Amino acid sequence: MALRRLAVVLAVVVAGGAAALTSAASPRADYLACLAPVRSVWWSNVQAGRADLAGDVGHATAVDNGTTYFQNLARQTCYFNPSVSYNAYENAISGFTYVNAALSANQAGNAAAAVADGRAAATYLNVAVDILDKGP
Repeated sequence: MALRRLAVVLAVVVAGGAAALTSAASPRADYLACLAPVRSVWWSNVQAGRADLAGDVGHATAVDNGTTYFQNLARQTCYFNPSVSYNAYENAISGFTYVNAALSANQAGNAAAAVADGRAAATYLNVAVDILDKGP
């Protein structure tokens, strides 16, 4: 499975009756491939924060723990795409660091620290999503 989405451009060459198929990477597709997992982590962070504020540390822990797949996917799809700005990647990674800190705090039963870490994560993830939403 390709990590990048490619926009396929069909070009029919009428020289000698041959048809040629070419593809070119779409900067917008690269941004969208990066945006999807970052937005998933962002949304999970929002849900975990709500659970922490409601005193449901167990649910918050499960939600934070569920972001691992999307964090790893984002690291691959964002970092290795030359169309994605490094600023978006850097903010996403900083946000992931705080999501992981919130997970650790939740695992230790410290909802107050988890809320603080979740809010810090939101600061970085909001910037990353905003940059990626605007696209190239």
